[in-house]
Amino acid sequence: MRKSSIIVFLSLLAVSVMAASSTPTITKRYKQVPLAEVLKGLEKKTHYTIVYNPSEVDSQRLITASFKDARLTSVVKRVFGKNYDVKMKKKIITVSLKPDPVTTASQPAQVPSQSASGIVSSAPDTMPKIVAMVGEDTVYQTQKTQLVSRWDTTMTVSEKREKRPASVQPTPKYAHCSHHLIFGLGMGYGEVYQHGHVAAQGDVSYAFFWNDNWGVSVGLGVDYYHSLHAYDNISTVADYIDTDTEPEGEIRIHERNMKDHLRLLTLNIPLMLQMEYPLNSKRSTLNSKRSTLDAKLYASLGVRIGYPVLHQTALTGDVEKTGYYEKWDLVLHDMHEYGVTSVDEKSTFSTKAITLAPQAEIGVAFPVRDDLAVGVGVYANVNTLNKNDYLPWQVGAKVSVRWHQPVKTKPLPTVYEEYSVWDTVYTVREITDTVQVLHYDTVPAAQKIVEVMEKSIIWFDLNDIRPKLDPADMLDELASILVAHPEQQIEVNGHTCDLGRKSYNEKLSVQRAQAVADLLIEKGVRPEQLQVHGYANSKPYYSKSHDRVLDRRVEIIPVTAPVSK
Repeated sequence: MRKSSIIVFLSLLAVSVMAASSTPTITKRYKQVPLAEVLKGLEKKTHYTIVYNPSEVDSQRLITASFKDARLTSVVKRVFGKNYDVKMKKKIITVSLKPDPVTTASQPAQVPSQSASGIVSSAPDTMPKIVAMVGEDTVYQTQKTQLVSRWDTTMTVSEKREKRPASVQPTPKYAHCSHHLIFGLGMGYGEVYQHGHVAAQGDVSYAFFWNDNWGVSVGLGVDYYHSLHAYDNISTVADYIDTDTEPEGEIRIHERNMKDHLRLLTLNIPLMLQMEYPLNSKRSTLNSKRSTLDAKLYASLGVRIGYPVLHQTALTGDVEKTGYYEKWDLVLHDMHEYGVTSVDEKSTFSTKAITLAPQAEIGVAFPVRDDLAVGVGVYANVNTLNKNDYLPWQVGAKVSVRWHQPVKTKPLPTVYEEYSVWDTVYTVREITDTVQVLHYDTVPAAQKIVEVMEKSIIWFDLNDIRPKLDPADMLDELASILVAHPEQQIEVNGHTCDLGRKSYNEKLSVQRAQAVADLLIEKGVRPEQLQVHGYANSKPYYSKSHDRVLDRRVEIIPVTAPVSK
């Protein structure tokens, strides 16, 4: 039996720890912050809803408190005060005013009222003072039934399910794909047969990018290779004369300013792997959506498959032939078979029917508008047309115009998620209570004094020492009675509500009582007839439904023992 009790105790302890751990904790310091702002900040930080009746709460009351790892319910209890009940269900915290402990079934509420035949007591200890003032035989007590209205507020919280678009929606197919058109023109240096000169390249390509950075392209292009070889060469050829009269001689051939021009022009189809990447990578990391106006680094790698449409060589220069006879040491220049002749010969050199030229390109594209950029870069290719010395190649700079357009995709159906909505409804209804009140009847001579004394309650605003309503007529009437009966002494009691510090409320209650006493003195009442007291918030107004507004008051009560003349 004892073991099972221990198990039950540990289970309850675990449940309470789990419940406490699920409640949010608050670490915050408030200094003179209105209650409404404190509650708004708690709701925003914890995502809990705090529900209360605005008519029962002073939302502008200043809060000064400090919390460290305090549970949310504890924080709410402290900022509202000990007069409120705090309950939590799911993520809703309900705050309600505690019932007045005085207004119970065993002790019904006593409400100040006045009838034609007399006056009603506003406090239980008033009867002895009235009896002492007007005499035992002139006052008698009765109980009467009175109807008192009060307002009851009922709060109803209901939950309903609603739908809203999910924060993460499905991405359509080809959402990051795009079409590109690239126009390029390059010029540089090229070689054929190990001799170099001007080279050029032009192409137009279509590229399909399957994401933001990578794609493939195909197009039409042209490559031009041009080489130039200049040289001077002298060769000697022995030639024997057939006649008997001419001695043996030789022919000398001298080549001057000889230039050999080789030209190669191919039409080709470039097949390339394309890459583009924004240079502003830091902003691209911070922002999920890149700006289309970022400069981009681009590169391509692939092969150009071509067909030679021009493969020509042109030889130009001068050839001089001279005859030399060693026997006579004679050089002949202008004979019929000797002299200077010009050379201008064109011919074709052998090529393969299909050329294959691997190519690489890299550069930077500068945006002109959202869909258009201008690229500046360099390129290089090697035409594997022939073997050995015959390997045309070129390098150069290239300018390109680059247009792109995202692929149009059909949007996918919106995905929704369900969430709970809490609706709070306040219902206010009037309730009529039947209470028993003490009723005092007095003889006509003393009735006026008691009547004025009993209804002498003066109300004040929050933190104010000036009367809320002008009490001039009432104080004039009271002063006239006190001046006519200088032996009568009264208590001027100041009260406050429970807002603020105790020391401040004590000072404020005395100031309120003294302010009323000064008004009576100005009207001729002797200071000896007045007893000024301050009770701060220790004596709230006696009513069934407590209201702080009624606590901020000054009560004037007759004193049992009169002042001696």
